[in-house]
Amino acid sequence: MAIPIDSDFWEDLLVFIEEGKVIPVIGEGVVTFGPDNQNLYGWLAKSLAKKLQVPPDSLPATPTLNDVVCRHLLRGGARNAVVVCRVVLADVLRNRGKEDDAAGGAAVVVEGLRGVFSAMSALSPAPL
Repeated sequence: MAIPIDSDFWEDLLVFIEEGKVIPVIGEGVVTFGPDNQNLYGWLAKSLAKKLQVPPDSLPATPTLNDVVCRHLLRGGARNAVVVCRVVLADVLRNRGKEDDAAGGAAVVVEGLRGVFSAMSALSPAPL
């Protein structure tokens, strides 16, 4: 039996989130970025592959972050992929002024990237 989704449901859900009883999870397809409104994770996967020098022909047409990291490790890559992701995102944050003019509304995206960057900082293991 399906639970009715009404205003009471949303009120309860917000209270549970505030109390830490529910953790909201946002799918990767929700976060878009840039003037073409491209998927952030797809862009990040391609940027990471380039930075780690993973050959594009060794990856699927639309690689995921997991595809890139696995291929990097299978090729014997020694660089920490989480640290490299942080570098790629930091480059976007540094170029914020340039991106805002070209992308229109990029400030919201940059704030989202800042959140991803903060989360990655917390997850980053010690350098290899």
